[in-house]
Amino acid sequence: MSRAALLVALAACGRLHFDALAVGGDGGTGDGAPSDALALCDPETPFGTPTPITELNVAGAYDSTITLEPDELTAYFYSDRSGQFDIYIATRPDLATPFTVTPFTAIDSPDTDKEPGVAPDGSVLAFITTRPPADAGGDIWLSMPIGTAPAAVANLNSTASEYHPFFQLDTNDVYFCSNRNGNFSVFHTTYLGGGAFANPTQETSLDAAGYDTDVALAMPGGLVMYFRSTRPGGPGGEDIWRAERATTSDPWGTPVVETEVDSAQLDTPSWISRDGCRFYLSSSRTDASDIYIATRTP
Repeated sequence: MSRAALLVALAACGRLHFDALAVGGDGGTGDGAPSDALALCDPETPFGTPTPITELNVAGAYDSTITLEPDELTAYFYSDRSGQFDIYIATRPDLATPFTVTPFTAIDSPDTDKEPGVAPDGSVLAFITTRPPADAGGDIWLSMPIGTAPAAVANLNSTASEYHPFFQLDTNDVYFCSNRNGNFSVFHTTYLGGGAFANPTQETSLDAAGYDTDVALAMPGGLVMYFRSTRPGGPGGEDIWRAERATTSDPWGTPVVETEVDSAQLDTPSWISRDGCRFYLSSSRTDASDIYIATRTP
Protein backbone atom coordinates (compact mmCIF):
# COMPACT_ATOMS: atom_id res chain seq x y z
CA MET A 1 0.00 0.00 0.00
CA SER A 2 1.35 3.44 -0.85
CA ARG A 3 1.85 5.91 2.01
CA ALA A 4 -0.40 8.40 0.25
CA ALA A 5 -3.22 5.91 -0.20
CA LEU A 6 -3.19 4.90 3.45
CA LEU A 7 -2.99 8.45 4.76
CA VAL A 8 -5.83 9.58 2.49
CA ALA A 9 -7.91 6.58 3.54
CA LEU A 10 -7.40 7.30 7.23
CA ALA A 11 -8.10 11.01 6.77
CA ALA A 12 -11.32 10.23 4.92
CA CYS A 13 -12.85 8.34 7.85
CA GLY A 14 -16.27 9.82 8.59
CA ARG A 15 -18.89 9.10 11.26
CA LEU A 16 -22.25 8.01 9.89
CA HIS A 17 -24.63 5.61 11.65
CA PHE A 18 -21.84 3.34 12.87
CA ASP A 19 -20.28 5.40 15.66
CA ALA A 20 -17.87 3.07 17.39
CA LEU A 21 -18.50 1.81 20.89
CA ALA A 22 -16.82 3.73 23.68
CA VAL A 23 -14.06 1.93 25.49
CA GLY A 24 -14.50 2.26 29.22
CA GLY A 25 -12.21 2.28 32.20
CA ASP A 26 -8.94 1.21 30.63
CA GLY A 27 -7.47 4.26 29.00
CA GLY A 28 -9.64 4.00 25.89
CA THR A 29 -10.31 6.96 23.68
CA GLY A 30 -14.07 6.55 23.57
CA ASP A 31 -14.10 6.38 19.76
CA GLY A 32 -13.56 2.66 19.40
CA ALA A 33 -9.78 2.88 19.10
CA PRO A 34 -7.78 0.11 20.76
CA SER A 35 -7.68 0.56 24.52
CA ASP A 36 -3.92 -0.01 24.68
CA ALA A 37 -1.52 2.87 24.10
CA LEU A 38 -0.22 1.61 20.76
CA ALA A 39 2.09 3.61 18.55
CA LEU A 40 0.81 4.23 15.06
CA CYS A 41 2.70 2.21 12.51
CA ASP A 42 4.68 3.62 9.63
CA PRO A 43 2.47 3.11 6.53
CA GLU A 44 5.60 2.89 4.38
CA THR A 45 6.71 -0.30 6.12
CA PRO A 46 5.47 -3.70 4.96
CA PHE A 47 3.48 -6.03 7.13
CA GLY A 48 5.63 -8.42 9.11
CA THR A 49 5.41 -12.19 8.72
CA PRO A 50 1.96 -13.39 9.81
CA THR A 51 1.96 -15.20 13.15
CA PRO A 52 -0.80 -17.52 14.36
CA ILE A 53 -3.10 -16.35 17.15
CA THR A 54 -2.62 -19.63 18.94
CA GLU A 55 -5.52 -19.45 21.37
CA LEU A 56 -7.97 -19.19 18.46
CA ASN A 57 -6.68 -22.26 16.62
CA VAL A 58 -7.24 -25.97 17.21
CA ALA A 59 -4.90 -28.46 15.52
CA GLY A 60 -6.58 -30.23 12.64
CA ALA A 61 -9.62 -27.91 12.69
CA TYR A 62 -10.61 -25.34 10.08
CA ASP A 63 -10.45 -22.02 11.95
CA SER A 64 -11.18 -19.01 9.76
CA THR A 65 -12.56 -15.53 9.13
CA ILE A 66 -12.08 -13.50 12.27
CA THR A 67 -13.98 -10.22 12.46
CA LEU A 68 -13.49 -7.76 15.30
CA GLU A 69 -15.15 -4.81 16.93
CA PRO A 70 -13.08 -1.61 16.49
CA ASP A 71 -11.38 -1.86 19.91
CA GLU A 72 -10.18 -5.38 18.93
CA LEU A 73 -11.30 -6.78 22.29
CA THR A 74 -14.30 -8.76 20.98
CA ALA A 75 -14.03 -10.99 17.93
CA TYR A 76 -16.06 -13.58 16.07
CA PHE A 77 -14.79 -16.41 13.87
CA TYR A 78 -15.90 -19.83 12.67
CA SER A 79 -14.52 -23.32 13.13
CA ASP A 80 -15.38 -26.96 12.55
CA ARG A 81 -13.68 -28.06 15.82
CA SER A 82 -17.03 -29.45 17.04
CA GLY A 83 -17.52 -31.57 13.92
CA GLN A 84 -19.48 -28.95 11.98
CA PHE A 85 -19.01 -25.28 11.13
CA ASP A 86 -20.14 -23.05 14.00
CA ILE A 87 -19.47 -19.45 15.03
CA TYR A 88 -17.37 -18.69 18.10
CA ILE A 89 -16.93 -15.52 20.14
CA ALA A 90 -13.54 -14.47 21.52
CA THR A 91 -12.96 -11.74 24.12
CA ARG A 92 -9.98 -10.21 25.93
CA PRO A 93 -9.58 -7.34 28.40
CA ASP A 94 -6.72 -5.71 26.47
CA LEU A 95 -4.60 -6.31 23.38
CA ALA A 96 -1.77 -7.89 25.37
CA THR A 97 -3.96 -10.64 26.84
CA PRO A 98 -4.87 -13.82 24.90
CA PHE A 99 -8.46 -14.23 23.79
CA THR A 100 -10.89 -16.44 25.70
CA VAL A 101 -12.98 -18.47 23.24
CA THR A 102 -16.54 -19.76 23.73
CA PRO A 103 -19.10 -21.21 21.28
CA PHE A 104 -21.68 -18.64 20.22
CA THR A 105 -24.57 -20.93 21.06
CA ALA A 106 -27.16 -18.16 20.85
CA ILE A 107 -27.14 -18.31 17.05
CA ASP A 108 -25.99 -21.90 16.45
CA SER A 109 -28.05 -24.28 14.34
CA PRO A 110 -27.72 -27.93 13.27
CA ASP A 111 -26.63 -26.59 9.87
CA THR A 112 -23.49 -24.79 8.71
CA ASP A 113 -22.94 -21.35 10.30
CA LYS A 114 -19.84 -19.42 9.26
CA GLU A 115 -18.31 -16.20 7.89
CA PRO A 116 -19.35 -13.72 10.63
CA GLY A 117 -19.25 -9.99 10.01
CA VAL A 118 -19.94 -7.51 12.82
CA ALA A 119 -21.14 -3.93 12.47
CA PRO A 120 -18.60 -1.46 13.89
CA ASP A 121 -21.03 -0.29 16.58
CA GLY A 122 -21.68 -3.86 17.70
CA SER A 123 -25.39 -3.63 16.86
CA VAL A 124 -25.69 -6.48 14.38
CA LEU A 125 -23.88 -9.64 13.33
CA ALA A 126 -24.22 -10.90 9.76
CA PHE A 127 -23.16 -14.44 8.90
CA ILE A 128 -23.60 -17.21 6.34
CA THR A 129 -25.83 -20.18 7.10
CA THR A 130 -27.32 -23.15 5.28
CA ARG A 131 -30.27 -23.44 7.70
CA PRO A 132 -33.67 -23.60 5.96
CA PRO A 133 -34.83 -21.89 3.88
CA ALA A 134 -31.27 -21.03 2.76
CA ASP A 135 -29.96 -22.64 -0.40
CA ALA A 136 -27.23 -25.28 -0.20
CA GLY A 137 -24.46 -22.75 -0.78
CA GLY A 138 -25.55 -20.51 2.08
CA ASP A 139 -27.34 -17.18 2.55
CA ILE A 140 -26.70 -14.03 4.58
CA TRP A 141 -28.59 -13.90 7.87
CA LEU A 142 -28.58 -11.17 10.51
CA SER A 143 -28.71 -11.32 14.32
CA MET A 144 -29.95 -7.98 15.70
CA PRO A 145 -29.24 -7.27 18.53
CA ILE A 146 -26.33 -9.69 18.48
CA GLY A 147 -27.31 -12.95 20.13
CA THR A 148 -31.00 -12.78 19.26
CA ALA A 149 -32.73 -15.11 16.80
CA PRO A 150 -31.38 -14.39 13.30
CA ALA A 151 -33.31 -13.86 10.08
CA ALA A 152 -32.41 -13.93 6.39
CA VAL A 153 -31.60 -10.67 4.59
CA ALA A 154 -33.86 -11.26 1.60
CA ASN A 155 -32.59 -8.60 -0.80
CA LEU A 156 -28.93 -9.61 -0.40
CA ASN A 157 -29.51 -13.31 -1.10
CA SER A 158 -29.96 -15.21 -4.34
CA THR A 159 -30.46 -18.82 -5.42
CA ALA A 160 -26.65 -19.05 -5.69
CA SER A 161 -24.11 -18.87 -2.85
CA GLU A 162 -23.44 -15.77 -0.77
CA TYR A 163 -20.27 -15.42 1.27
CA HIS A 164 -18.30 -13.22 3.71
CA PRO A 165 -20.34 -10.14 4.70
CA PHE A 166 -17.94 -7.37 5.77
CA PHE A 167 -18.84 -4.04 7.41
CA GLN A 168 -16.34 -1.29 6.55
CA LEU A 169 -15.26 0.74 9.57
CA ASP A 170 -16.62 4.28 9.95
CA THR A 171 -19.27 4.03 7.23
CA ASN A 172 -22.46 2.17 6.32
CA ASP A 173 -20.68 0.37 3.48
CA VAL A 174 -20.95 -3.41 3.44
CA TYR A 175 -19.30 -5.89 1.06
CA PHE A 176 -20.03 -9.55 0.39
CA CYS A 177 -19.43 -11.99 -2.43
CA SER A 178 -21.70 -14.20 -4.51
CA ASN A 179 -21.48 -16.47 -7.54
CA ARG A 180 -24.94 -15.50 -8.79
CA ASN A 181 -23.43 -14.35 -12.10
CA GLY A 182 -21.01 -17.25 -12.60
CA ASN A 183 -17.70 -16.98 -10.79
CA PHE A 184 -17.61 -15.39 -7.35
CA SER A 185 -17.63 -11.58 -7.46
CA VAL A 186 -17.64 -8.84 -4.84
CA PHE A 187 -20.88 -6.92 -4.23
CA HIS A 188 -21.40 -3.63 -2.39
CA THR A 189 -24.40 -2.50 -0.37
CA THR A 190 -25.11 -0.01 2.40
CA TYR A 191 -26.66 -0.71 5.78
CA LEU A 192 -29.81 1.38 6.22
CA GLY A 193 -30.42 0.52 9.86
CA GLY A 194 -33.10 -1.64 11.42
CA GLY A 195 -31.80 -4.76 9.69
CA ALA A 196 -32.32 -3.29 6.20
CA PHE A 197 -29.79 -3.04 3.38
CA ALA A 198 -29.78 -1.29 0.01
CA ASN A 199 -29.96 -3.52 -3.04
CA PRO A 200 -26.42 -4.67 -3.88
CA THR A 201 -24.32 -3.77 -6.91
CA GLN A 202 -21.40 -5.76 -8.32
CA GLU A 203 -17.88 -4.32 -8.00
CA THR A 204 -17.04 -5.23 -11.59
CA SER A 205 -13.68 -3.41 -11.59
CA LEU A 206 -12.37 -6.08 -9.20
CA ASP A 207 -13.42 -8.98 -11.45
CA ALA A 208 -11.08 -11.18 -13.48
CA ALA A 209 -13.00 -13.08 -16.17
CA GLY A 210 -13.10 -16.81 -15.48
CA TYR A 211 -11.70 -16.52 -11.93
CA ASP A 212 -13.20 -16.11 -8.47
CA THR A 213 -12.94 -12.76 -6.67
CA ASP A 214 -14.24 -12.95 -3.13
CA VAL A 215 -13.73 -12.32 0.61
CA ALA A 216 -13.24 -8.56 0.31
CA LEU A 217 -12.50 -6.01 3.03
CA ALA A 218 -12.10 -2.28 2.55
CA MET A 219 -9.95 0.06 4.60
CA PRO A 220 -11.65 3.02 6.32
CA GLY A 221 -12.13 5.69 3.70
CA GLY A 222 -12.93 3.08 1.03
CA LEU A 223 -9.78 3.71 -1.05
CA VAL A 224 -7.94 0.44 -0.37
CA MET A 225 -9.46 -3.01 -0.82
CA TYR A 226 -8.01 -6.39 0.14
CA PHE A 227 -9.60 -9.47 -1.36
CA ARG A 228 -9.05 -13.13 -2.21
CA SER A 229 -8.86 -14.40 -5.77
CA THR A 230 -7.98 -17.43 -7.86
CA ARG A 231 -6.68 -15.24 -10.73
CA PRO A 232 -3.16 -15.97 -12.04
CA GLY A 233 -0.16 -14.04 -10.78
CA GLY A 234 -0.03 -15.16 -7.17
CA PRO A 235 2.17 -17.85 -5.58
CA GLY A 236 -0.62 -20.45 -5.54
CA GLY A 237 -3.88 -21.52 -3.98
CA GLU A 238 -6.21 -18.57 -3.48
CA ASP A 239 -4.19 -15.44 -2.89
CA ILE A 240 -4.66 -12.12 -1.10
CA TRP A 241 -4.71 -9.15 -3.46
CA ARG A 242 -4.88 -5.38 -2.94
CA ALA A 243 -6.55 -2.74 -5.12
CA GLU A 244 -6.61 1.05 -4.68
CA ARG A 245 -8.57 3.98 -6.09
CA ALA A 246 -8.31 7.76 -5.86
CA THR A 247 -11.92 8.43 -4.75
CA THR A 248 -14.87 6.26 -3.78
CA SER A 249 -16.59 7.15 -7.07
CA ASP A 250 -13.67 5.75 -9.11
CA PRO A 251 -13.31 2.13 -10.26
CA TRP A 252 -10.72 0.03 -8.50
CA GLY A 253 -7.23 0.11 -9.99
CA THR A 254 -5.20 -2.87 -11.15
CA PRO A 255 -4.84 -5.34 -8.24
CA VAL A 256 -1.47 -6.53 -6.96
CA VAL A 257 -0.66 -9.52 -4.76
CA GLU A 258 -0.15 -8.61 -1.10
CA THR A 259 3.08 -10.61 -0.97
CA GLU A 260 3.86 -9.69 2.64
CA VAL A 261 0.99 -11.81 3.97
CA ASP A 262 0.34 -14.25 1.12
CA SER A 263 1.64 -17.83 0.71
CA ALA A 264 1.42 -20.68 -1.78
CA GLN A 265 -1.55 -22.13 0.13
CA LEU A 266 -5.09 -20.87 0.69
CA ASP A 267 -4.93 -17.37 2.21
CA THR A 268 -7.96 -15.32 3.21
CA PRO A 269 -8.06 -11.68 4.36
CA SER A 270 -10.36 -11.22 7.34
CA TRP A 271 -10.12 -7.79 9.02
CA ILE A 272 -7.80 -4.79 9.30
CA SER A 273 -7.52 -2.29 12.13
CA ARG A 274 -8.66 1.28 11.65
CA ASP A 275 -5.06 2.56 11.65
CA GLY A 276 -3.97 -0.10 9.13
CA CYS A 277 -1.36 -1.47 11.54
CA ARG A 278 -2.81 -4.95 12.20
CA PHE A 279 -3.97 -7.26 9.44
CA TYR A 280 -5.94 -10.36 10.44
CA LEU A 281 -6.13 -13.31 8.06
CA SER A 282 -6.59 -17.05 7.88
CA SER A 283 -4.31 -19.44 6.05
CA SER A 284 -3.77 -23.14 5.37
CA ARG A 285 0.03 -22.73 5.26
CA THR A 286 0.56 -24.99 8.31
CA ASP A 287 -2.84 -26.63 9.00
CA ALA A 288 -6.30 -27.00 7.51
CA SER A 289 -6.81 -23.33 8.34
CA ASP A 290 -5.52 -21.14 11.17
CA ILE A 291 -6.10 -17.52 12.14
CA TYR A 292 -3.08 -15.18 11.92
CA ILE A 293 -2.14 -11.57 12.51
CA ALA A 294 0.45 -9.49 10.64
CA THR A 295 1.59 -6.12 11.96
CA ARG A 296 3.39 -3.10 10.56
CA THR A 297 6.43 -1.74 12.40
CA PRO A 298 5.64 1.30 14.64
